[in-house]
Amino acid sequence: MRSRFAGWRAVAGPSSVATTSPHDPGTRKSFPARRLGTRLLTLLLLSGTALIAPWSDNDAHASSAQYVLRSYRGSCIGPVGNWDGARVTEYGCGPIWTRWYLGWAGYHAGRDYYYFVNAETGKCLDVRGISGWDGAEVFTWSCWNGPNQAWNRRSRSGFNQFELVALHSGKCLELHGPIGIYQYQPQQWPCRPDIRAQSWYVSSV
Repeated sequence: MRSRFAGWRAVAGPSSVATTSPHDPGTRKSFPARRLGTRLLTLLLLSGTALIAPWSDNDAHASSAQYVLRSYRGSCIGPVGNWDGARVTEYGCGPIWTRWYLGWAGYHAGRDYYYFVNAETGKCLDVRGISGWDGAEVFTWSCWNGPNQAWNRRSRSGFNQFELVALHSGKCLELHGPIGIYQYQPQQWPCRPDIRAQSWYVSSV
């Protein structure tokens, strides 16, 4: 049977990236994709005054810029810690842990996909357990080239607004909540243009 990701061309991350799923190693033995060597944007820390600029494909392929994912609430998202499985929640947009490097991941069905690598922890934005369920948590995990860490951006109405679509599920990143002490957290939900919580301003800083 042909894999649903047969057209996915992955670009490997750092040499330490695993090719087996860290979420469920007993059932997923390998990532169903063709690996084409290594390519990752150099991860450099930038300093100075923040300058908000739109996300462009040229930036994604050729620069080492840091980005923030700003929600419709004006907040930015980042992890609560540096361990695998750390929750992602909303913060003000200043701290280093709300910044992300954008790494080109590869192609699927003619679309570009990207990894979001946290500037402080070096871990990737990840849908828990490679889940296809509505409401699955989005947290950070060691980058492993997985389809649940690869995101496609699709334009929405409004300046520099995007929806971010997970490769493995085709579902959108949504700021959902409030959820207990963590307030609003990102989850994946079916994409709907009328849901403001699926709108993201992706800007370099």
